[in-house]
Amino acid sequence: MVNTGKEDERYEIQDILHYGEFGDIYRVRNTKSRQYHQLRTELVSPPETHQHVVNAGQDDDFKFLVTKTLGRTVHEVRRYYVKKNFTAHDALHVITHMYFAIEYLHQLGYVHG
Repeated sequence: MVNTGKEDERYEIQDILHYGEFGDIYRVRNTKSRQYHQLRTELVSPPETHQHVVNAGQDDDFKFLVTKTLGRTVHEVRRYYVKKNFTAHDALHVITHMYFAIEYLHQLGYVHG
């Protein structure tokens, strides 16, 4: 049971959807409305167990994750290929790298929109 401090905002944990390095995501049900939602937990002080994470935290408006630069940005790659033919093989190469970058963020417990 997750209690938010408000009588009509209590949630029963139904299932875990994702384990992450910084927190987890659960499927929950509101005990009053009986509607299903997702609940994301995050550690207050995330462990610095991954070699690429430089810093993580939050201020009043945003959560942030600072990582080492792992290679060229999408903008740099796009500008490089403007002067060349961008083949299907090139597109697959870029998509594969983007997939692994997003998967890496998911493993850290971050979920993108």
